[in-house]
Amino acid sequence: FVEELFGALCHGASLVLRNDACMSGAEHFWAFCNEYQITVVSLPTAFWTQINEQSDQPELPWLRCIIVGGEALSAAAVTRFFTQHPKIELINSYGPTEATVTA
Repeated sequence: FVEELFGALCHGASLVLRNDACMSGAEHFWAFCNEYQITVVSLPTAFWTQINEQSDQPELPWLRCIIVGGEALSAAAVTRFFTQHPKIELINSYGPTEATVTA
């Protein structure tokens, strides 16, 4: 949470905390992001993988960056993501970066 909290607030961004409903599936998550016009999201790998596997992903014109951490990403999932969303930056913070911020 430190990474998300201070990263957003120190750069003048708004911090939008999720609710349980938006994490119940891809459709609810993207609707939540659209409602608040979220441009950067930080997600656990398992949830990112779940929403990335949806065959009918929406256009995401407001989203510019997804930060994923907690577990390693598979090469196949990353390829799938960039095939569908070539303009969205994907940051894999898993590993030493994540451990340093957490520590």
